[in-house]
Amino acid sequence: MSTCDDLEGNYPKFKTATAISLCKFETQLLKTVDRVLYFEPHFSAASIFINLFHFLILIRKPLRSSSINIIMASVAIFDMCSMLFKIKQTFGPSIEIIFDPCFQSKWYWNVFLDRILIMLKDHSQRSSTWLLFSIALIRTLVIRNPMKTEYEKLTKPPTSFFAIIGISLLFFPISISTFLEYDIFSEKYKSACNPKGVLSFYLYISKLFERNNGVILKYVTLGNAMVSNIIPCFLFPVVTFLLVKELWKNENNRWRLLSSKKVNDSIKSTQLVLLLTCMFFIAQFPIGIASGVSYFFDKNPGITKIFHEIMFLFSIMLVLNTISHFFICIFISSQYRAEVKKVIFCGRRSIQVQQQITVSR
Repeated sequence: MSTCDDLEGNYPKFKTATAISLCKFETQLLKTVDRVLYFEPHFSAASIFINLFHFLILIRKPLRSSSINIIMASVAIFDMCSMLFKIKQTFGPSIEIIFDPCFQSKWYWNVFLDRILIMLKDHSQRSSTWLLFSIALIRTLVIRNPMKTEYEKLTKPPTSFFAIIGISLLFFPISISTFLEYDIFSEKYKSACNPKGVLSFYLYISKLFERNNGVILKYVTLGNAMVSNIIPCFLFPVVTFLLVKELWKNENNRWRLLSSKKVNDSIKSTQLVLLLTCMFFIAQFPIGIASGVSYFFDKNPGITKIFHEIMFLFSIMLVLNTISHFFICIFISSQYRAEVKKVIFCGRRSIQVQQQITVSR
């Protein structure tokens, strides 16, 4: 239902002309969101398959010697996990009804699984965000200190394990709050499967979070948005700027001290950071702002609805962002491309090249 049907209820603190403009904007935004969200399940499924392949490439022996590649592999895992809730929402009912036409959503454990997957999605997206930031931070520290062995160690695999475990544990309490944000409720309704009626279970905002006009919900949501979206969106460009500045500073002197291979690896890693920063900012910042402030407009339901639709609109950008990591790596890394070819051709191409070299000799 459009917010134009009840201007006073949806925009009570706005003048009539402003309320009409807002409701027209919301109506057009809703149409756009409906068109875009049609493709989200397909992109989510594609993201799982692409990131699985991306992960398998990154853990191959020639690539897993770098902490950045291992962190990217963990990001691929988190990105796959973040898609599971959408996949279940979209394809779950069709699969369930095949085995039991009366299954529907009345089963308690089915709804409880939704609750788990929502928490997993939230935790995975936040962990993925900060792991990508850790890549930018590692590159900046290494570039700023090229001759110091303690910083050179940051490029080794042990650093990645500390980063992955540390970030996952650090932000787990926020994920628990996401789990507690929802509770499972039930209501009885008539069903052709059972004339006496059946219990239907569903998720809704928990009573704990609704107390005192939803003050806990408002500030937990704002805090989550700040940590998961807004703060990284400011830190990413800052660290990237420092990285680029350091590259420009004394560039010639540095490259003379390093081997050509190290120079090439450094350039490729820096390009990775720059591209990840751009993609991250486009996808995450609007979602962070919209989700952070939406519940503070509870007395203006129309504004809250606009913010929620903005979140839905940019959620497709978030999915595309998870897919982009694979293509970014292909674009900037010749070593990554070589490993992709080996996997696709099952190593045949490298064998043929070796045979040609042997024959030519």
